[in-house]
Order: sequence, then structure tokens, then C-alpha cells
Amino acid sequence: MGQILAQARHARAFDDAKLEHAMLTTRLADSLQDYARLLLEKRLLARAISAWEGQSQPAVYRRASALLAQMTAGAWTSVRIGGDGHLEVADDRGAVRDPLYLSTGTRQQLYLALRIALLQEAANVGRSVPVVCDDILVNFDDDRRTGAARALADLARTRQVIVFTCHREVVRLLRDAGTGTNVVKL
Repeated sequence: MGQILAQARHARAFDDAKLEHAMLTTRLADSLQDYARLLLEKRLLARAISAWEGQSQPAVYRRASALLAQMTAGAWTSVRIGGDGHLEVADDRGAVRDPLYLSTGTRQQLYLALRIALLQEAANVGRSVPVVCDDILVNFDDDRRTGAARALADLARTRQVIVFTCHREVVRLLRDAGTGTNVVKL
């Protein structure tokens, strides 16, 4: 009788192993389908990004270049992607630099120029979402602050722009930039 029980236990263990194998085979098949779907989505996303880069990116960099030149009074004139795929900027004499080697203020102006250019050039990027800036002009000198205020005013013609600041000079600059600036004191 003990031998019959041992055989029964062995038969149950074999059935359990077959069931486990079937479940793992099903999970593997499902995972392979998920993997194939993800690979297809990755390829489609890469194509969409490539199409955007080919169509919108040059316009974004042209616009960012114009904005950076405006913000820096012509000291920095060009924003582009270098041959190595990294962002680079050129000054008014044509010297090219990696943004890492710019001053904090100039780097912030570059990134502000890029953000504004993207919002202006990329179709339907957050059209209904306001642009919120928190003391974004704080590291800019007077001339560059004026140029950046003009750039924000230009953006405000087509987008809602909210600027938080504790500096009266920034409020004055934004008003002088020609926008219908509404000041709310908190």
C-alpha cells in the first residue's frame, strides 16, 4: 500500500509539473506578444521622432537662435545640434561652445530661448496649458533681462504666460515689453 501511495504522490507531482510547464509556456507566449508589440511601438515612435526632427527641429533651432540673439543683444547668435548630436551655441564671431562652458545666466537664456522656440514652433504642444515661469530672469543682467522680457512678451501674444517674481524691475520690464500685463500681488 505504501508503494501505491508513493506512486500516487509521484503522479501528482508530475501533473503539477505539467501544469506549471503549461502556465509558463502561456506566460512566455504572452510575454513574446508584449515584446513584439513594444518593439513595433518603439519603431513607430522612432519614426515619429525622426519625422518631427526633420520638419520641426530646424525651425525650433532657427527660432531659438533668434531669441537667444535678442536676449543676449547679439552676443550669441546660433543654436544647433553639433555633429556629435549635442547642443552647441555660436557667438557673434562664430566661436562654437558647448552650453556647459557658458555662464549660468547665458545658459539659462539659452534654455529659455529653446523652450519658447519649441512652444512657438511645434504644432499643438500644450496649446491650452499656461506657461509658468518662477523668477526666470533672476540671473540675467539688465540688458539681457530686457531682451528676455521681450521674448516672453512675444510668447504671450499666442500663449498664456504666468511669471512669478518678487522683483519690481521684472514687472516693469514685462509691462514695458508691450504685453497686456496683469499684475496680481500675493
